[in-house]
Amino acid sequence: MKNIQIKWNLINSYKTKFTSSFTSKSNCSVCFSRKYIRIQNFKKFQFFIDSNSPKKINVENVMCEDCYAVYQNPSYNKKGLKNLFSEAGMSYGSTASSKIDQINWLRKNKLIKKNLKILDVGCYDGSFLKMLPKNIKKFGLDIDKNVITKAKKKNKDIKFFFQNFETFKSKTKFDLIVMMHVLEHLRNPLVILKNLKNVSDDNTNLVIEVPILENHMSNKLDQLDGFITIQHITHFTQKSLSNIITQSGWKIVKQKKLYKYNGYRIICKKNNNKLPKLKVHIADKNLFKKYIEKYDSLRKKISTKIKATKFSNNSIIYGAGLHLEILYHVTNFFEKNFNKKFIILDGDPLKIGRTWRGIKIYNPKIISSFPDLKKSTFIISSYPYQPEIEFFLKSSGVKKQNIFKFYEKIKRY
Repeated sequence: MKNIQIKWNLINSYKTKFTSSFTSKSNCSVCFSRKYIRIQNFKKFQFFIDSNSPKKINVENVMCEDCYAVYQNPSYNKKGLKNLFSEAGMSYGSTASSKIDQINWLRKNKLIKKNLKILDVGCYDGSFLKMLPKNIKKFGLDIDKNVITKAKKKNKDIKFFFQNFETFKSKTKFDLIVMMHVLEHLRNPLVILKNLKNVSDDNTNLVIEVPILENHMSNKLDQLDGFITIQHITHFTQKSLSNIITQSGWKIVKQKKLYKYNGYRIICKKNNNKLPKLKVHIADKNLFKKYIEKYDSLRKKISTKIKATKFSNNSIIYGAGLHLEILYHVTNFFEKNFNKKFIILDGDPLKIGRTWRGIKIYNPKIISSFPDLKKSTFIISSYPYQPEIEFFLKSSGVKKQNIFKFYEKIKRY
């Protein structure tokens, strides 16, 4: 950490410009209706690090007036998704324990067999496929070119495709297709599900796992980046997921709710019969209303905690990702501390040395080189990694009373 100078800055000492080029108008993800009502929006939301190029956008989530599905509109287009992946790449993927749980469930349902041909849609770095037995044929599909390039070098036994999901083609008919926490991120989920029928036969099993609002409401997963997260384009309920499956020519043959977080896992088969009529569920409208009330309550609770806390004049934020931008928009943190100066710590090499809203980002290791930093207030801006960050700070000699946490308990999958 030699030759590093600490530069403290006020919030918004640098202002990135607005752009509308990252998003495009969308129809309902489930029924293609154009009628909607707005339920949540973030104006001039920044993805994420400062840049000379415009990067602030308006993020709006709406509810379809015809089927009550909730989705992003406008939603990320190809250019916007490319920027999102480059900025928030470390936020994607899942833990090793969740992959093990998913694979064990596939085994339990006798979906993993010798010489099986499996396609992982949204495979990211291929880590899920890598954990599967060697006696099956593995294929991975993703739209992130950089990730696919790296995955090919690391996994010689896996065939990777860099193609758009909507137009994906393959001569292979797959026995098993998996989409683990992928469908909610896609701009055209209905079109993609229909297209997957072209690489399937009547014996193909399609396994999908997504978060659903019913499970979120029944547990205590309270975080600022809530169920309606800006990383998801469609915010599913059990009913809206069922609708999109049936309208795309598939049918659900088995389902499992994952209560320890907010997941829902289903096995689907091709439906060669006439498509059933779309089912409209007024209960979904009421469910999202309750969610908004729950989220507002959390936001006010955290803002009250912020108001009651005295932060040092030079404070340190740990975490320069999505949570920090959400914190900026939905709480009073920066409004209360507009005259304070900050630095940010983050271990992502793509962020170190850059700035977020004018605040410089440093490698967390600088704590050992600048002992006086330990006297500052450390604000942990992360939900899933709050325990690890707290442990690192205490191990680095930061006292407990100098660490500010937004959450008392963390639940993750």
